[in-house]
Amino acid sequence: MSPRPYRLGRREASVEETRERVIAAARETFSEEGFFQASLDDVASRAGVARATVYYQFKSKFGLLEASIEGTLEESSRDRVRGAVDIVDPVDALRTYVREICKFWAHDFVFYRNVIGLASVDPEAAKAVDEYDFRRREPLLFLAKRLDDAGVLRPELTQKQAADTIWLLTNFRSYDHLSSRATLSLKKATSLVLAMVDGILVENARAR
Repeated sequence: MSPRPYRLGRREASVEETRERVIAAARETFSEEGFFQASLDDVASRAGVARATVYYQFKSKFGLLEASIEGTLEESSRDRVRGAVDIVDPVDALRTYVREICKFWAHDFVFYRNVIGLASVDPEAAKAVDEYDFRRREPLLFLAKRLDDAGVLRPELTQKQAADTIWLLTNFRSYDHLSSRATLSLKKATSLVLAMVDGILVENARAR
């Protein structure tokens, strides 16, 4: 049997490992130095790779930014956010999603704050942020449908309105406001978002 498939598998794993290391380095560098001040050389040095490797995989600093928005140092955290909507009880799924997304924002708070600030002045960064946030909305439509199908969504709300409400209350800008301006801890910010989500969306929330 030829060892080639095995060698290819190892090489693919190595490429993916390098990619994740570069993304992690980019997130740290962008958070510490700011996007405009940081260079691909800075990222490459922190990741322990050649600048050409970074350019080959991401094409530009904005390409690296887009990958960094999607990536996370804790992939398990991202998986928990995505998996929350599949929890059997839809109200538990909703509440778990809120807890996990708040933890997700808190974990890389400085990075996301820098990205949002960049998006306000740069169209390419704004496009990357909007695309990421739009993808975040997709599973919320499924979650809203589950709430409606289970008869626990307030009858005056459509599924789309419910999904948009969850989307609004759990986006980074909302969390940033609670954390920075209202100076709430992660625990208190999460509790407030949970209370708002329950109060707006869930029929007889206090009874559950």
